[in-house]
Amino acid sequence: GALQVAEKLRAALCRPYVLGEHQVTISASVGLGLYPEHGTDVDALLRAADAALYEAKRAGKNLTRFAADPKD
Repeated sequence: GALQVAEKLRAALCRPYVLGEHQVTISASVGLGLYPEHGTDVDALLRAADAALYEAKRAGKNLTRFAADPKD
């Protein structure tokens, strides 16, 4: 379910917004870390999600990525 939620958020953020006389669009990269697969405490989960976020950005931005398996 986390992936579906992340994708819905990304899709909502990508819709054009009207600001005064201008139309703007934004994009979002999302990194996901899941308990307990990617960590069993807040710090470990945040590190995993952060690493996944930067992987999404390296892969072309405006993407969602899961954290890598910590055993790899």
